[in-house]
Amino acid sequence: MLLTKECEYGMRVIRALSSGRQITVKEVAKKESIPEPFAYKIVEKLRAAGYLENRRGRDGGIRLLRELDTLTLFNIVSAIDSERYIIKSLHETDKCLTKSNKMTCKFHKELSRIQQVFMDELKSRTIKDILAV
Repeated sequence: MLLTKECEYGMRVIRALSSGRQITVKEVAKKESIPEPFAYKIVEKLRAAGYLENRRGRDGGIRLLRELDTLTLFNIVSAIDSERYIIKSLHETDKCLTKSNKMTCKFHKELSRIQQVFMDELKSRTIKDILAV
């Protein structure tokens, strides 16, 4: 898996909300060049994960519920995309296609190691740290 466009848009939504103020999804979509219907879909996923609040009505909009120093790229990617594996066979329910008996293929072992490094890196810095650079 490479990060999907949807994951990238999720990061942009969080960036647009990083000021802490409430803004509309339409404003986020315009500010971050995200197609508006797609922005609504992403906002709903982030809301369901507990990262933001969506208030309806005349004074409505969205705002972050979590501080930037408690959010990581891993949090955003996990909220947006449940398939976070660089190859399908790394998913816990799938097995290496070349696995025979008790041996796991060496490619699968190496890709599994790379997968772990990738996940660790997504978790390693907070959004606050990233935006401060």
